[in-house]
Formats: sequence, structure tokens, C-alpha cells
Amino acid sequence: MKGCVFRLLFLFIALNGFAASSAFAESILVNSDTNISANDMSYDGADIVVDGAVLKIDGAHGFNSLVLQNSAVLTHSLEAESKLTLNIAQNLLIDNTSSIDVSGKGALSLPGDYTQSGGSYGGLGGRDPSTGGTNAPFGDY
Repeated sequence: MKGCVFRLLFLFIALNGFAASSAFAESILVNSDTNISANDMSYDGADIVVDGAVLKIDGAHGFNSLVLQNSAVLTHSLEAESKLTLNIAQNLLIDNTSSIDVSGKGALSLPGDYTQSGGSYGGLGGRDPSTGGTNAPFGDY
């Protein structure tokens, strides 16, 4: 009987410890357009809910979870040094009215790049039809 009680007590402690680890994440509601800069770590580790607003994030950030709802948009700045890296521990949820939109915010062309070539992120892109050249690969998967 003691072994059974001990196992149940251990299971109870283990489950409560697991629940407590996610229960301590701060919840932050973003319901107006907000910018999180590369050095602003005040949102990191939290459960973020973006409700009908634009959330612009620059740099590397880690959230417990991220929810985009009611036409929310996640984006980042156009500046070349504003690489966006997100680490989400639990869930990323995007409803059917919301989006992650980084349109036109990729790497800018450099001098000597082929202007009609396809993207070369992680490997060679399409060839420029007039010259047959392609841009050098950059980045990784």
C-alpha cells in the first residue's frame, strides 16, 4: 500500500510541477499597434495575445505562446539589420482573419546582384533571363 501511495504522490507532484511551469507565464494582451525592438526583452517568456492589432517585432525573442486573432498582423521592420527570429515554447495560433506578413521585407539587393533573378535564400534562386546569372546564396534553413 505504501508503494502505491508513494507512486500516486509522485505522480501528483510531477503533474502539478508540469502544470505550474506553464502556469507562471505572464499573459500580455496586445490590442493596439505595438513595436518590440531587438533589445526589448519585456515580452520574452510570456503568453502573447495580439487582438486586432499590428505587432512589429525585430530581433530574436522567445515567447511561451503567441496568438494572433481578430485581424491581427505580425510583421517586422524593413531595415536590413532587423532579422526576425522567434522561439515559441508552446503554441503559435493564428485565426483565419490574422496573418504573419513579411511581404517586401526580405534581404535587399546588393550592388552586383542580378535584378531579375529569383531569391537565393539557403540555395541558388532563379536565373536572370537576360544574363543567365543568379545571386549568391545567403542565410540557412
